[in-house]
Amino acid sequence: MTQTLLHCGAKIVGPFPLPTRVERDNVLSGLSTREYAVYTHKRILPIIDPQAMIIQNVSALDVPPGVDIKEKEQKRPVDL
Repeated sequence: MTQTLLHCGAKIVGPFPLPTRVERDNVLSGLSTREYAVYTHKRILPIIDPQAMIIQNVSALDVPPGVDIKEKEQKRPVDL
């Protein structure tokens, strides 16, 4: 995704990792229990002064199953 943004001429900062979310489940099977864990990793990739073409390219990206892209507009200036 970063390569696509740079190819379109976007100015990006990051990616910045967020805390990993861990979901743990215990499954009883017979006399034993098994513990399973699902890890969710999130990243923030700020785009500075995005153009409409860049937003359309990000929306049209083919991403693997289980990967979500959420767009959020923020008017706050970013300190570099």
